[in-house]
Amino acid sequence: MNVPAQEALSDAVVVKRVIDGDTVELESGLRVRYIGMDSPEMAERGVEGCLAEAAQEANNNLVQGKTGRMERDTSDKDRYGRLLRYVWLDTMQINATLVEQGLARAIAYPPDVKYQQELAIAETRAKEGRRGMWGDLCRTAASGDATEEQAVSPALPPVSECTIKGNISNGEKIYHLSGCKSYTKTVITPATGERWFCTEEEARAVGWRKAKDCSN
Repeated sequence: MNVPAQEALSDAVVVKRVIDGDTVELESGLRVRYIGMDSPEMAERGVEGCLAEAAQEANNNLVQGKTGRMERDTSDKDRYGRLLRYVWLDTMQINATLVEQGLARAIAYPPDVKYQQELAIAETRAKEGRRGMWGDLCRTAASGDATEEQAVSPALPPVSECTIKGNISNGEKIYHLSGCKSYTKTVITPATGERWFCTEEEARAVGWRKAKDCSN
């Protein structure tokens, strides 16, 4: 995805609080709703959407306390007064990242459709990789067979290109590539905050560093 020209982006903003998988609050007090996508609801009619907590956690890991920039499409605010924006951290668009992780659906809300093709591609990758809501956990949860812990697990074993292991060792967040010596013996435990990544950029953006035993 091409990063927009600087003049299309807002001044730097800092995320103070993550509301859910698609809404954040800035230090200024303004709330921002990510556009072009929709994450599972935290509690709709008393029932939480599958992976709603995982989507919130992933969003929190990506943007909480981080400085980013926002991009407006056509609309400025929704009926709740929230800013409608694409959010960027350097070259990573948060909207598309959550969709590609399978923690949000790509949904067009005309007239704000600038990146809808890219978001649709991100969703296709998530489906092909059976990540997040497209994996077995949500289908199992829908049938009532999943445990609560399984239903909110933020990281599923990769099937496609998301093969980078995000391990937490003695409180330190370390990611392992397939070429790292310790890759094979490293086991990911989502319940402890460990997860899989699709790219090194994604891992670094949320505070992981590369393992020292990697060949490059």
